[in-house]
Amino acid sequence: MVAGAGRLTRGTGRLTRATGRLPRGTGRLPRGTGRLPRGTGRLPRGTGRGAGTAGAAVSVVPGDPASLSACGAATRGVGERLGRHASGVRTASRLLGEGWAGRTSAGVRRRTGDLAEATDATAAELDRVGRVLQDHASDLADLVARGRALEERARAAGLEVREGRVEVAWGVTGTADAASDRQREEARAGLQAELDLVLAQHRRRRDWVLGVLRESTTTLAEVSRNLRGG
Repeated sequence: MVAGAGRLTRGTGRLTRATGRLPRGTGRLPRGTGRLPRGTGRLPRGTGRGAGTAGAAVSVVPGDPASLSACGAATRGVGERLGRHASGVRTASRLLGEGWAGRTSAGVRRRTGDLAEATDATAAELDRVGRVLQDHASDLADLVARGRALEERARAAGLEVREGRVEVAWGVTGTADAASDRQREEARAGLQAELDLVLAQHRRRRDWVLGVLRESTTTLAEVSRNLRGG
């Protein structure tokens, strides 16, 4: 072995001074290494999305019927549990009155009665909102299916849907003559009218549901305010 390298000092269990350490500067990567070259680690601009609309899995009608239906079911489930809790509060209040008389008992039972009524009101409102969401999920599923069917018909006619507009697809789409162009334009106009109807129905239904949610928020806030102030 090289003198002084890795040897133990007589009688000690420690390495001699300066042994056991790497030479100054080693153990580090050269400056700049350990990082990716500038710009790497990112997808090239425009990647991560489908090119154009061909093969797009997303319908021209926005929304997720499955998630909306699940949200409605969860909302109704919470309402159902609250309804059961309201019944439990009433039962406890009745039993309390049987074994405890007096002014204080009456005050407590009045407050528990108010709590049970507020809980029932909240449960009923959540059930109503849940039903609205589930109904809207069914309507939305129908609109999404109509939108996708319309897109398929547009592609078959050499057209495509871009941002709510039915337009001639890029590239060669068929014979370039006056008769073909006229037929394609007639098909485009007809499909555009259908798409406008689908999107208008979607907007009207969506706006109505949003109105229901705003109304419900106001109703529940009032229930809470009355309970706290009662």
